[in-house]
Amino acid sequence: LQTVKAIKPDQRSTVWDTEVKGFGLRVNADGTKTYILKYLFQGRQRWYTIGKHGSPYTPTAARDEAIRLLGQAK
Repeated sequence: LQTVKAIKPDQRSTVWDTEVKGFGLRVNADGTKTYILKYLFQGRQRWYTIGKHGSPYTPTAARDEAIRLLGQAK
């Protein structure tokens, strides 16, 4: 959570999680923070927007959702 709060918006960037492959936080120049998931499905790369940072998506809740989605994508 401290890492999410510490990210300063200066340009669009993505911070990738070190525990769950393909799970990350996209930070826009306007300061909005959105949890995303990049994964392979049937040999093609897919992007999924989990949701914006804040209620209901804390870093832990978004990570749990990413793990759930990865389980469905197999």
